[in-house]
Amino acid sequence: MILYHDDALQRIPLLDDKSVNLLVTDPPYNVTEYEWDSIGTDEEYMEFTRQWLELLKPKLADDYHAFIFCDPSYQARIERLLVSEEWPIKSRIIWHNRSVTSGRPASNCFAQTWQMVFHCGTHKLNWPPEWDDGRFDVQVYATPNANTKDGGWHPTPKPVRLIEHFIKLGSKDGDTILDMFAGGGVTGEASSNVGRRQCILVEKYDEFCNKIEKRLDILRRK
Repeated sequence: MILYHDDALQRIPLLDDKSVNLLVTDPPYNVTEYEWDSIGTDEEYMEFTRQWLELLKPKLADDYHAFIFCDPSYQARIERLLVSEEWPIKSRIIWHNRSVTSGRPASNCFAQTWQMVFHCGTHKLNWPPEWDDGRFDVQVYATPNANTKDGGWHPTPKPVRLIEHFIKLGSKDGDTILDMFAGGGVTGEASSNVGRRQCILVEKYDEFCNKIEKRLDILRRK
């Protein structure tokens, strides 16, 4: 496993072309007041999103899958961007979490309990032979909290079991997984739990690199 302490827009061009078999990433949402989540205006945020998507394209293997989280307030614009850039959208997955994300006010509206995950891919998923709830486009996983093993690493954490699900479905032994907005390192933990994959994490902020190093017992590279 490799952790780069770097800006995604600077690190992605340094990756080998066609080297990434699976992308699992939770980029900034531009909806909270956290420094790492505040990109700018809607136009600036969408330009930021366009840039990293464009940089990623040549780094993906011919056979790849991508699971990209986004906030519902931007999902329509991001979908239009994915379509215009010819990303092969296969699924629109709802992560139903039954909790209010830290940093979001909910005094004048219904509490948001779901997030969108765009699934793009160029080959078949690794479905098990038996049909189960894992095939549905609504996936119900509680948001990690301080009382869970995968909680406390980031203010807006994703459940490790959900990321493991994506890794099992979208990759095979020996594949390379990329998360260039690594946050608290959940993709790294999930990859380690599944095993037999190479995982590349990129995280811009020192505080989160510190947590990833502790969580995964690795040292960052620059």
